Amino acid sequence: MVNTKLHSLNEVVVRRSRRCARSKSTFTPSSPCPPTRSLNATWYQFKFLSYVILVAIALLAPLNSFAYEYDAREGKWVARAKFGGFIADSKENGVVGGVDIGKVSDDKFFGSNFYAELESDYFLFDRLSLGAFVGYMPQNAGVWTFASAEDTGSVSVIPIGAIAKFHIAPYGEIRPYVGAGYYYGIVRSSYEYLEFESTSGPVFAGGLDWWFDRDWALNLEAKKFIMTVDMDASEFTEINDYKVESEVNPLTLTIGITHRF
Repeated sequence: MVNTKLHSLNEVVVRRSRRCARSKSTFTPSSPCPPTRSLNATWYQFKFLSYVILVAIALLAPLNSFAYEYDAREGKWVARAKFGGFIADSKENGVVGGVDIGKVSDDKFFGSNFYAELESDYFLFDRLSLGAFVGYMPQNAGVWTFASAEDTGSVSVIPIGAIAKFHIAPYGEIRPYVGAGYYYGIVRSSYEYLEFESTSGPVFAGGLDWWFDRDWALNLEAKKFIMTVDMDASEFTEINDYKVESEVNPLTLTIGITHRF
C-alpha cells in the first residue's frame, strides 16, 4: 500500500517537473511551478534586431541583379561606424587554488545591452581585406553577493582587434563577407572589492555592405566573440586565491554606415 502511494506520488512529481521544464520554471515537489520571471526587455530588442537584419538581407538580395560593374578607381580604404546590441548570458564559476568549484552565484556580470563599434578595412585584393576595430560593451549596475556580503558596481568591455575578411561577391551593390580575427578586451569595473582582468580571444564576423552610392553603403553585421572574463574575489570573499571565471561569449548585431576613401 505504501509502495503504491509512493509510486503515485512519484508520477505526480515527474509530470509536474516536466510541465515546469517546458515552461522553464523552477520546480519543487512541495509547490507547483511558480510564475517565471519575464525575460529582460533587451533580449526581445536584440532578438527583434536579428529578425530585422535577416529580413533586410532577404529584401536587399534581389537588388544585386542591378549591380553596377566594378570600378577600378574604387578606393582601397573603407571605414564603418556601427551601432546595435549584443546578446550574452554569462555563466560564473568559482576557482579556488586552481580547482574549479562550479557555479558560485545566481548573480551575473554580463547580460544583453547595446553595442557600438568603429572599424576600418584595407583591401589587399578585391576579395581580401585586413581591418581593425574598437568596440564598447557596457553593462548596467548590478549587485554581486557572497554569503552576507554585497558589492555594487558595473563592468564594461572595450574590445580592440584585427580581422581578415573574405568578400564573397565584391563587385555588386550587395557585397557579403565573412571574417575571422583576434581581439584584446580592456575590462573596466566600478566594483569596490572585485578586481577584473583583461581578456582576449578569437572573433568571427559575417555581414554585408549595400552600396547605394559609389562611396557610401549600409552595413549589416554579426560578430561572435569567444570571451571569458576572470575576476579576483579574494578580498571580497576573504578566501585566498579565490577567482571567478565569467563565460560571456557575446553575439553582436549591428547596423551602420560604410564610407569608401
